[in-house]
Amino acid sequence: LPFCVLMIDIDHFKRINDSYGHPLGDRVLVQVSTFLCEAVGTHGRVSRIGGEEFAVLCPMLGAEAGMRLAETLRAGVAGLPLSSKVGPERVTVSIGVAVFDALRHNDLDGWMRAADAALYAAKSSGRDCAVAAAAVD
Repeated sequence: LPFCVLMIDIDHFKRINDSYGHPLGDRVLVQVSTFLCEAVGTHGRVSRIGGEEFAVLCPMLGAEAGMRLAETLRAGVAGLPLSSKVGPERVTVSIGVAVFDALRHNDLDGWMRAADAALYAAKSSGRDCAVAAAAVD
């Protein structure tokens, strides 16, 4: 059975906190996390890893479906109507997607490293995009 993990990071979040203050940054976190949970629905579980980073674990989701979900999440966050009149015009996310592959990942740590490498590739590609770990290997 396929298992997919998405690592999601809010782009330029420090700039949001520094420019608009931590209370607005907290509201952005709540809006993004609420959207992620609603959009993922029964396809998986959303967890905040720390700061502005989230993980989505999706059992029964393969590579193509994982990338489709990642694109849905990316576009949805970019289209969020932010509740504050004073703040960033829009928020974007970068996403790394990795399907568990016992031949390439010996354990959970290796799987998460693959997803993290894909996330950093998304950030290096200009942000506001999703990258598959298979494309990074």
